[in-house]
Amino acid sequence: LVKDALDAPLPWSYRGPLRPHTDPLLVEVVAAFSGERSGRLDPQTPRPPLLADVAAWLAAHDLEPARAVRSVQLDRIAENGREKSRGLHRLRILGIPGFQWLSGPTPGQEEAGLTEVWEIADRFERESALIEAAAWGATLAAAAAARLEEALLDAQGRLAALAGLLVEAVRVGLDGLGDRVLEQVAREVHREPSFVELGAATERLTGLWRHDPLLGARGARQLGVILEAAFDRGLWLLEGLQGA
Repeated sequence: LVKDALDAPLPWSYRGPLRPHTDPLLVEVVAAFSGERSGRLDPQTPRPPLLADVAAWLAAHDLEPARAVRSVQLDRIAENGREKSRGLHRLRILGIPGFQWLSGPTPGQEEAGLTEVWEIADRFERESALIEAAAWGATLAAAAAARLEEALLDAQGRLAALAGLLVEAVRVGLDGLGDRVLEQVAREVHREPSFVELGAATERLTGLWRHDPLLGARGARQLGVILEAAFDRGLWLLEGLQGA
């Protein structure tokens, strides 16, 4: 319909009001197909199973989003609060809009508190984001695990990145993945060439071991051994820096 060069992007390529210099014909097309109501897909329309799994999980835990933003506080000591926290962190890792983590226990912060605070609201982009996230898996747990698996590959053995992944695996309750990351950390800590990277990783790992029993890693024997190795490696790297 429009044969001339456009001075503004196509209206359906972005969200929000029409931009200046939008072609008049496109303005009329948008007006004809726009309205104030939101449509719904027919219930029989095939959809990825992840959408049903997430909807069931949200309903079971009384976390269904509404138009109005609501604040949710979770006690990570309580089993129910810990389970809700894990699910919300899985949604966060998948980048699903409408689930914002405001505060909570963070490795390395002694005064982080025992409570997580989230803001939950219904967002227009939530369903489309879930459809895209369905490429990772059919359930919320499987999709989050696959997303972190890719991050594990992208880390390429970088110690600080692996330490961050370990924290995320513990937050979302993926013990199997956490064990694998821990094994990689144990290998890499002995050959980390950067004192800065080693320090950043050690800070996160120390937080898991010492300051965050709510994350389920306090006093972990293997983590303690890794921290001892990190300390020895740090002394060796420091000697090299002082001798440079």
